[in-house]
Amino acid sequence: MYVAIPSRPQTKETMFRLDLLLEKWTTIYRPTHHNPCASAKPDEKAYFTIDRFDLQNEWQRTFNVLSKPALLYVTTIEAQLAKDKPRFVLYERNLYLVCKQRPSRSPQTDEEGKHQAKIDLDDMCLDLLAYLFTLQDVANGRLLPRDTPQAIRDIVDALTDDEKQGLKGLRLDDTQWWSAPEYKNGWWVLGVELESLEPRRLCVLPERYIAAQGSSSEDSD
Repeated sequence: MYVAIPSRPQTKETMFRLDLLLEKWTTIYRPTHHNPCASAKPDEKAYFTIDRFDLQNEWQRTFNVLSKPALLYVTTIEAQLAKDKPRFVLYERNLYLVCKQRPSRSPQTDEEGKHQAKIDLDDMCLDLLAYLFTLQDVANGRLLPRDTPQAIRDIVDALTDDEKQGLKGLRLDDTQWWSAPEYKNGWWVLGVELESLEPRRLCVLPERYIAAQGSSSEDSD
């Protein structure tokens, strides 16, 4: 029998939903231009959530009809308690950037196309990091540069206090990324690993426990 686990109170100590800000980036980034609507056609999508890259997922089921780059966010949680900061959790955030190699007419241009696809993914990763650094700067009280695109300004204006708190904990300077061999049919992959340090409520929540026999629910509140 399935028993729902009561959600923890929605406070600034709730797990940071980085994925929501990543999807917003794919909607405003010109190479991806993701359509977030549920009714979007497969070739309009450029943001996907997956358990693991090597497991069957929505992107793998549809990549044959896709042509533009995409971001695949891994929802599997990897974390550990921070040794130097009590009641903080260090989360590892993993994602993949993917793009399709441009068609070529000769072996030489094919090799150049493979190299260019990897370079394009590297550039895409740097653009993503620049976006996150910009949001983090705002969370830390800095002003936006004058040439910041309006689309990013709109996202900044909509940032919640919880999101700002989460952005402060991103360890962007420790970000790592790496190229992977060709996946299939000219698709190339770049793995990205981010870390975030987040305060969490490490306390007993009475609503998650069965009341002692003879006590009423009112006594347990």
